[in-house]
Amino acid sequence: MNRFLFRAALCTAALSLAACSAEGGPGPSLSGDEDPNATIFLARDSEPNGYMEALYVGAVLRDAQGCLRTADTGVGATIVWPTGFTLAAHGSGLFVHNAEGELVGQVDHGTVRMGGGFIRDISSATVLSEKKKALAVSKCPGDYWIAGEVDTAAGR
Repeated sequence: MNRFLFRAALCTAALSLAACSAEGGPGPSLSGDEDPNATIFLARDSEPNGYMEALYVGAVLRDAQGCLRTADTGVGATIVWPTGFTLAAHGSGLFVHNAEGELVGQVDHGTVRMGGGFIRDISSATVLSEKKKALAVSKCPGDYWIAGEVDTAAGR
């Protein structure tokens, strides 16, 4: 029941924000760290033929360029999320949701659990469009984490 009430409250808040913006009134005031439009969110365009099965447990951090990365030592890897995943602002934070709208986790807070694996060269990835690959290379160079299954329980 609590989960239902939480989702209902989120939906009501999202509809209120959308209605305010649609009426030409001021939308939510977001800094670059909280604005999904200032964040590079890479979600697969197609399903892969297979999945890597390593496990990542840790935070998802937004770097200075707006890339969402794993919180590994060093730079971390830019995350390529599964098909249908989205990024949304709620209150003063950014949240990742799966294709069913379930909360996966909050950017810069908490822990995310996801299967997948690292790749060094995104140009060979068949799950992203050429436009997304070019964006990834120009704005988020380095390693990439191609996410597989993502645990929604960690986001609660």
